[in-house]
Amino acid sequence: MVQRIINVKELVIDAIREKCNDVKSVVEYVNKVDSSIKVDEIVDAIKELEKDKKIELLEPYFVGNFTSYLKSVNAIGLWFVLAVTGITIASIYAIPSIEQFSLVRIIIGGIFVLFVPGYALISMLFSKHDTVERIALSIGVSLAIVPLIGLILNYTPLGIRLDPVVTILSIFSTSVIFIAIYNQYKRCKNT
Repeated sequence: MVQRIINVKELVIDAIREKCNDVKSVVEYVNKVDSSIKVDEIVDAIKELEKDKKIELLEPYFVGNFTSYLKSVNAIGLWFVLAVTGITIASIYAIPSIEQFSLVRIIIGGIFVLFVPGYALISMLFSKHDTVERIALSIGVSLAIVPLIGLILNYTPLGIRLDPVVTILSIFSTSVIFIAIYNQYKRCKNT
């Protein structure tokens, strides 16, 4: 049994030397060499190699349920959207409307309106973009989404007022980022 684990570790290292740069391609490589090795054995070997500091995983792997996935670094987008949404709502309803706080409210509201809805949608649609691309696309997509939401609200009895706009943008951003995180979780579980 110990010899088999050593062999699996050696195969994992061979896969990395052959330019397999993600866990899925390492698993595929090892399975091509020896189809009797189970995926769990390969993942365990990768974990042990990382623990022994023989390899380094750049993106954290994840094995667990959705609740623990939400607590991991992989769900940082969800926590970012929730934090900005909460801070925005607090700044609207808790910070007094006086001149000293107006700049704070403008900055927080600007991030909420010009970045968060697009970030949530981009996270759901395109998970492979790097940070700079995601930021640029988020601003552009937010500039398209927010007026569209405003147009839709204009034709409802709610109208374009502060409360309905904040509520709809909060619900939209939170639900879309939650879907994006759930999709990421399913992809992690399948790899």
